[in-house]
Amino acid sequence: MATYLHKNRNGNYYCRIPFPVSLKAIGFPAEVRFSHRTKDRNEAMVSNLEVVLKAKVWIEEIKVAEVSKALNNKIMMKIAKIREQERVQPEMNKKNK
Repeated sequence: MATYLHKNRNGNYYCRIPFPVSLKAIGFPAEVRFSHRTKDRNEAMVSNLEVVLKAKVWIEEIKVAEVSKALNNKIMMKIAKIREQERVQPEMNKKNK
């Protein structure tokens, strides 16, 4: 299992969670950091579990939203293409008669 708990040069613990490549490609940052505001490792480890869980859920929600947005865009493009074909089709039928 990946560890997201790190210690900065001042001795404070923080959580560093990288974003997936798919989200980085559309403009999201490479990573997100959360400070635990403590120098105690045990306290930071407990806090880290909560932060990682919430952050991972949040990232998954973003991924789902982006996939949904991409699917909606594809659907809208297909609808626009069908509507264009419906407009062109009657004109083609008139020319063939």
